[in-house]
Amino acid sequence: MITSEAAELERRRRLSEWLDCARCRLPHGEYDVFVQILRDVLAAAQAGTFSEQHLQSIAAVLRHAHFPEGDQRRSEWMQGFCDSLPAGCRQLWCSLARDERLGGGELTAQAADAAATHSSGPAEGRARSPARGPTASASSTRPREP
Repeated sequence: MITSEAAELERRRRLSEWLDCARCRLPHGEYDVFVQILRDVLAAAQAGTFSEQHLQSIAAVLRHAHFPEGDQRRSEWMQGFCDSLPAGCRQLWCSLARDERLGGGELTAQAADAAATHSSGPAEGRARSPARGPTASASSTRPREP
């Protein structure tokens, strides 16, 4: 059916844009941690061991995204990731994306463990990457620091 095919192409386009934004807004190295956690989540889902902790780990890493526009804009952006999740996870994800208790860039214990496992150094002390891309504010567009 052409309608479902078109809808899938649109979903993939939105996800690609969302991932481009994540790459630009996450601190140096955190995008790689995010991608590795996504791979782990996919493997857990295929093995039937997927849990809420997997979504919490993703949310904790995404809370490190640099949003000079403020926490509300970060929360809205995080909710945009909902499109790429299975329907059964979407309500929980939206709740996690709005949960201010995870705010301020603090990692949950599970996400800290995942980040330590998948990154070359601690999440603390990393320089924030400046925002770039079509969703970045004009005042925050500067080249990514090495």
